[in-house]
Amino acid sequence: MRQTKTDVAFDSDAMLLEDARRGRGEALSLLVARHRDAVHVIVRNLLAAVAGIAAVTQDTFATAFCGFRAKPEERPFKIWLYGIAVQKALLKRRLDRADAHPEDQSRSTCSKAGT
Repeated sequence: MRQTKTDVAFDSDAMLLEDARRGRGEALSLLVARHRDAVHVIVRNLLAAVAGIAAVTQDTFATAFCGFRAKPEERPFKIWLYGIAVQKALLKRRLDRADAHPEDQSRSTCSKAGT
């Protein structure tokens, strides 16, 4: 059986990214299909709240696809994407902790101001 250009196993991330830059929307869908599970695992491992995993995973792909034209060429797509996932998950975790303990947040802010 001959593999075609649209076969997920055949296209490299770099090829799919180049196709996406040329306006082929299907390439973005193939990148999501290829990396969704790994991004989900990264986010799940960093978040305590199960409720936020799907939202952070989705936000990771939204951020990546809004900025994929600016991705550094020397950086593999997968490493770049996983870095976004880590940053999004850590931000969510930080925000969740601040919401859970607002009094701790105000104390640390005051102590930094010298009061």
